[in-house]
Parts: sequence; structure tokens; C-alpha cells
Amino acid sequence: MIRTTVTINSEGLEARPIAMLVQKACKYSSRVHIEVGSKTVNAKSIMGMMSLSVHGGDEIVVITD
Repeated sequence: MIRTTVTINSEGLEARPIAMLVQKACKYSSRVHIEVGSKTVNAKSIMGMMSLSVHGGDEIVVITD
């Protein structure tokens, strides 16, 4: 398992960047999850990613396995 912390520098994750991230995550056979605070979602799920409401300056953790 690899965990990497990333700081969101833009205005946040909105629909278009989330869709691009989901498309990129779906290209890999490994499991990819995003963790924000105590909430963890599957990065291959558009609905899960939309539920995170990440804003600029927030830190997210990318977890791959």
C-alpha cells in the first residue's frame, strides 16, 4: 500500500477535474482511494469523488494498493 499526501492548489476539485481524475484512476488495475479527513472513497467512483467537496488548500491522501 502506498500513501501520498497531496495539497490541492487550485480552487478545489469540481466536476471536470474530478471526471479527469476518475478516468485516469480507471486506467489502472490497482485499487485507488482518496482520503479527506476521516472519509475515504474509491477514486474510480464519480459519485464518491463528488461527495468529498475538496477546496483549494485542502490536503488529500491518495492510497493505492
